[in-house]
Amino acid sequence: MSTEVKEEKKIGWSIILIFALWFASWNVLWGIYNNYLPIFFQAGGENFDVQGASTALGFGIGAFAVGLLMSADNVAGALFKLFFGPIADRVKSRKKIVLISGVIAAIAYAMIPFGLMRITPEQSGDLSVLTGPFIYTVAILCIMIAAWGVAEITESSLLHVIVPSEQRAKVVGYRVFIGGLAFVATLMLSNMLYSIHIGMPFWIGSGLYAITLILYAWKIVEPEGSTLAGEVKEKTESFMQQVKEAIAKFSREEKRALLIVALTKFFMIFGIMAFQTYGSSYIVDELGINEAAAGNYLAVFFSGYMIAALPAGYLANKIGRKNLLVIALGLYTLAGLVQYFSGVAATLIPALVVIGISTSVSDIIPLSMAADTVPTKKVMGMTMGFFFFVATTSAIVAVPLFGWIFEITGNNFNLMWLGVAVSGIIGLLIITRKKDNIGEVTVAIEGE
Repeated sequence: MSTEVKEEKKIGWSIILIFALWFASWNVLWGIYNNYLPIFFQAGGENFDVQGASTALGFGIGAFAVGLLMSADNVAGALFKLFFGPIADRVKSRKKIVLISGVIAAIAYAMIPFGLMRITPEQSGDLSVLTGPFIYTVAILCIMIAAWGVAEITESSLLHVIVPSEQRAKVVGYRVFIGGLAFVATLMLSNMLYSIHIGMPFWIGSGLYAITLILYAWKIVEPEGSTLAGEVKEKTESFMQQVKEAIAKFSREEKRALLIVALTKFFMIFGIMAFQTYGSSYIVDELGINEAAAGNYLAVFFSGYMIAALPAGYLANKIGRKNLLVIALGLYTLAGLVQYFSGVAATLIPALVVIGISTSVSDIIPLSMAADTVPTKKVMGMTMGFFFFVATTSAIVAVPLFGWIFEITGNNFNLMWLGVAVSGIIGLLIITRKKDNIGEVTVAIEGE
């Protein structure tokens, strides 16, 4: 007889808020990271900032190399998510892993500016004399991403164990809404902090994340018997044997549904990573706007992201998760095409709002669909690990690919909008292949 813990009908608002604050605090860090790091890496380069809008000092690296750097750290994150998902299913406490890896990520993030602060105006753009600061910066980023990879997959597994199926889309919607609100506030306030000192956005963001870790440790209670820790047979059983046993719990249809949802997410992220990584470069290089002010445009994107966050869960229950995702992908594709053909600031704001709305839906719905493909909560970690591995792999491929395209086209950053549209079309073709019987109807998962 299964020992799996039954899900409760509801969870309290205080728990929902803690889950939301966790996501929000990381969005604060991620918003700063994506807005400023590509600029610091490219600043001082011969072909960057041709309109003289930027005041940043940097390493002078080309767009393709920056793409490799911005995805190389994601390689570590992807591997950690893939392998740590099954491991997280077999530990006694997922919560402890979340807290330990979260602390490491917060400390590493706070240390990022110290490498950038060593760049002088005379050295800016000359990588040959900036080897030390460059290696330091890349190493710290890799540590941060690896730690976050462990924290994210374990925390997501714990959330989907605690939250019942019928509440998942709504809870993730609240989480995304508060996360988007934090992102918008960050991008607007980081301009002021950046003008004071380049390290201030990083240090304040790290401090906020540390506060959420304290709240998480205090309020989140992990259900007993929600992992496979008590079912591990012999110590001699290999990791791969354990994974094979977990995979064997899935039916063929459940595997197919999970793969389709993960691939849809792959292509949605493929396009959005171009914007999130090179959006500030597009605004600086194509529109002639300073990198600090570029954050205001990114805030517009997250305004759209927030607009859809709260109603997404309710709409999914009304019209179906798959139907809602199809609509979001269609709007996403249309916005990318409009901005590509216009190439002006006037259409950028409405395009960013629509893309933000679509991205919000793609962050909420596929995750809930993936969670509902699991045959038992005890393999939630492996399921989430696979889902996030595919999503992170998209970023690993997309960022350097777009960087290479920009570099061979003379930094034609406008091409990223065409990339957004194409990835949206492919995502549509994939999700329409999914049957509606798995991952669509929100039925609570019972014991085996």
